[in-house]
Amino acid sequence: MEVPEAEKFTVYDVTPCVFTQEQVDKIAAYFFKGAPLFSEEDVRTKAEIQSELIMRKRDLEETKKADFKTKEAVLRDIKGQIKDLEKQYAKAPEERKRTPATTKLIENKYGDSELYVMADLGKDAEARLDVVSSTVNMHNYISFSNDGKGGYNRMGLFDAQTGAPKGMTMTQNEANKLVMQFLRIWA
Repeated sequence: MEVPEAEKFTVYDVTPCVFTQEQVDKIAAYFFKGAPLFSEEDVRTKAEIQSELIMRKRDLEETKKADFKTKEAVLRDIKGQIKDLEKQYAKAPEERKRTPATTKLIENKYGDSELYVMADLGKDAEARLDVVSSTVNMHNYISFSNDGKGGYNRMGLFDAQTGAPKGMTMTQNEANKLVMQFLRIWA
């Protein structure tokens, strides 16, 4: 057994970054480029639910053709999902309500400061910025998504008819360039 010379390891004292309102404002200005912001509405539209329904019905047909031990249980599960989605569809709005919002961090019941906002940047669906900044729970993060469907419906990231991924036209190099530009203004 070899024991490393632990006394030679460099040790750094680190603490999670607590994001300030000024930093959040800079981030939002950079990514949203002045587009009107609205609050996140945790509601799916008929079109989003319909997309998932089509996929589940396709799953049902494929499972019917398959041969495996737990097939009947899987079929019951998919049929239950379809029934639930049909109920959701009946109650879903055609369009999501858009409540105007700002980038002001709001304190939640756990003592964390949060921000969940969206903006229309001309893609299939809204861009989304999520921020949690905490001195209490120390689970700080910033997440920006402009990939199409944000957090509403991950199923919406795929074409309902073909099952192929939708939307991403940005190359890896373009994404890296965008991140590097952002890091330069952040510093």
